[in-house]
Amino acid sequence: MRAATDIQSGGTVQRLQSEYSVNFYAHFFPAQQTFPRSPRTLIAMDPSTPIVSAPLDIATKLAVDRTRVAYERTVMASVRTATSLITFGFSINKFFQFDIPGRTPKTHWLGPHEFGLLMIVMGLVSLFFAWLEYRRDIFSLRKMDPALPASTAGILAAMVGILGILVLLLTFFKI
Repeated sequence: MRAATDIQSGGTVQRLQSEYSVNFYAHFFPAQQTFPRSPRTLIAMDPSTPIVSAPLDIATKLAVDRTRVAYERTVMASVRTATSLITFGFSINKFFQFDIPGRTPKTHWLGPHEFGLLMIVMGLVSLFFAWLEYRRDIFSLRKMDPALPASTAGILAAMVGILGILVLLLTFFKI
């Protein structure tokens, strides 16, 4: 009857959760161990010292490749989103540039021109942050595996960024 009361009151459940939490952290973050936990070990803990590592085994190599491909998928999704924002902003701006006879120009603080510029800037900023994150992640992977193949995802992101800046200038100067 005591165990049933503890379960209903949550005493046993809380005790089990706290024991699980302690075991979880003790398993993944043991004291007195340097990271990373693999055959590849750090020579010195000084950050200025380059990381020297043993050759990767096949499982670790495949894991690094999966991680690299995941980073590329992420940056390509960001490129797709940024391209959509840039083209949407440019399209709105160009659509409302047409002169309609009899229409009086309205002065709003956020008209179609400003909204289009805002969308283009949002696309460029999101692309810039995605590219920075991608570069940081690939740089950390290259520390682990210097033989990482070159990727075209970053180059494509840079090309879309240059095209977006061109569109921003065309829209800003109303060309």
